[in-house]
Amino acid sequence: MSYKRFLINELEKKDILKQYDLLVEVATVDPDPVSTLTVDKNVQFPAGYWSEKYLTTTLGPEVEKVKNYLKSGAGKIYLVSVTIESGESQLPNVDAEAGSKAVEPLYLATKRNESIQKYVTTQLQSFVDQKLLMSLPKFSVAQPKIGATPFVGTPFCGQGSTDEQQRGECVKKYRAGKTTTYKTYADKYLVEQYVRVTLKLEELTGMKKCLDNMVIEVNYTDLTKNHTCNSAIYEISLNDVKLFRDDKKPYASLNNNYPKANLYPGIDKYDNRPNDVSGKRFNKFIITPEIASQILTQTIGKLNGAQKPSFILKAQCLNPFNNTMWGGGCHKGVGNIVVTNGEKQVFTYVSSTPNAKGEIKPLATFNACGSGKAA
Repeated sequence: MSYKRFLINELEKKDILKQYDLLVEVATVDPDPVSTLTVDKNVQFPAGYWSEKYLTTTLGPEVEKVKNYLKSGAGKIYLVSVTIESGESQLPNVDAEAGSKAVEPLYLATKRNESIQKYVTTQLQSFVDQKLLMSLPKFSVAQPKIGATPFVGTPFCGQGSTDEQQRGECVKKYRAGKTTTYKTYADKYLVEQYVRVTLKLEELTGMKKCLDNMVIEVNYTDLTKNHTCNSAIYEISLNDVKLFRDDKKPYASLNNNYPKANLYPGIDKYDNRPNDVSGKRFNKFIITPEIASQILTQTIGKLNGAQKPSFILKAQCLNPFNNTMWGGGCHKGVGNIVVTNGEKQVFTYVSSTPNAKGEIKPLATFNACGSGKAA
């Protein structure tokens, strides 16, 4: 008696196990980011000053908290984000670091924001090198605001005063009475002159473990769909980061009609099974740790804090040979997606590839561990 071995893929195996109630779904831990440390600080600069050296005493201790926390979290991976909000009063500004040169409104706030970004980045660079931080800090810098309390049209600076008068006699008169007669104005100006820095650490260890070395397959395995064509080449992306097949090719090819390939010279180079006419097709994309970091950094950086991160697998119809089949586009409806995360859990999706040339279509949406639904 002779025996034959039948090879089946993950999608087919899962379907068979389901039919006989033998499939037990593996529950995945929710890998959402965990907010672990938040530092909220109002940073004070001396009047007219903006450079990094003035951050050592005010922002320095707060950054040190972040650094100590990172040092204590050995084996964990974090993403740090920094939000900067700032404002100026309507008092005339001068750059004290450039000989008290007169400057335009918001000049100091802008320079201070730049100094903070540079200072925090420098302080945390070593933690990126040590792989404790996924990337350098992501900064969200709000447009500086001008305070509502007027300077011109006040008891110390009349309406219609020239710029020279505002910077001369008006300022002199204001300073003479800022602690007495004009204290109400001074208090308001002080409130309107601010730089608020919020540093937030989020632990992404669970998400990173799932995404690191995740394998995404874009296949054609359901032969009942009778897919036979040479118009099925797609660019694949995850959260808009372009993926490369395991053979370094920047696409997935489901082409399988090679008896007619001579109509489009060179089209066979897109396939990895050219002798299997009208058969199944397989494309494997591996999310390296470096790509995982890129995807996570971009994804988390776009969230507003209340949202949960999701990962959208997309395909774009290429049809580089301008094959006239399917209206010059791609064969649609042939996508079988298999996602194997870094923890070796497997999720399968039956999806539908895009048709029109250049069309981009979601294939599946899932969390960092690959659990989700077909689009």
